[in-house]
Parts: sequence; structure tokens; C-alpha cells
Amino acid sequence: HPGDLRALDAAFSAAKRTGGSCKVEYRLASAGGPDLCPECWVATEGTVVRDADGQPAQLLGVTRDITEHKQAERALAERNLQLGLAGQFALVGTYTYDVDSERYQVSPGYAAIHGLPEGTEETSRAEWRTRVHPNDLPGVEAGFEQAMAERRREYYCEYRFVRPDGEI
Repeated sequence: HPGDLRALDAAFSAAKRTGGSCKVEYRLASAGGPDLCPECWVATEGTVVRDADGQPAQLLGVTRDITEHKQAERALAERNLQLGLAGQFALVGTYTYDVDSERYQVSPGYAAIHGLPEGTEETSRAEWRTRVHPNDLPGVEAGFEQAMAERRREYYCEYRFVRPDGEI
């Protein structure tokens, strides 16, 4: 595909220069036109083979069809974008909490609800604690600690939080 030639050439040139290997994904331009293969993707992995003088002589490689993988990636990205936008506008948020790092991975809806800057994808437990209403924090923390101690699969609580603009 003409749009991928520069990256493909750069990968091959780098492998030739360094004598190493290259790994690159690119689209194929269909000889039969876009109806035959509207968007075909391949992954190529190769290694430079040198002659007795150390000069590049061949590129030994393998090419795999990754079209279905790329289509699945695109579908997943589109679904995640739609889900994120829906959550943001419906004010429905999700998060994942990592106990070891004490970090939350948050959805766009979560960030919108909490008044966090657009594009926020992560926050710490310490930052989260500053947003919980001071009167609710002890109960929320006690419930969380109890759920962790009992190794519960689910944890439920209600609390107020203070948005950056001061709104509760």
C-alpha cells in the first residue's frame, strides 16, 4: 500500500545497515483492485544474511497474513471509543484498581463524573482519597479494608466526592 511504503523501506534499510532483523506490519495494495482485497495486512519478519565479506546478500524472512487480527483490533478500538463516549455522556464510569501499585485505571465516564481532565486514564488511591467527601472517607475506607480482608470478589459502597470545582 502506498501509505506504508516509507515505513517498510525504513525497516528494511535499518536491518541492512545494522545487520540485524526487521519486523514490520503493512497493508498490501491489491493488484485486482480494492474490491478483491479492500484492506489486506501482512506482518513480515526477516533477518539479513551477509556474504563472506560481511556485505548484505539476502533478507531471509517470513510473511504472515494478519488481516483478521487488524480487523479485530479496529473493531475493538471502535467499540472502546463508543463505550467511552457513552459512559462520558451518560455519566457511567468504570475503573480497575491495582492493589499493589494503589493505582486506578479509569474510563472516560469515570473521569467525567469526577471532574478530572479529559484524557485522564489513571489516578492514584491517594488522589482518589482527596476527592472523597471527608465525612464519608472513614466509612468507605473501613468497608474497603473489610472487603479486602475477607477476600470478597465484589465491593459496594456509596459516597460523596468533591469535584475540582468544589461541587459535591
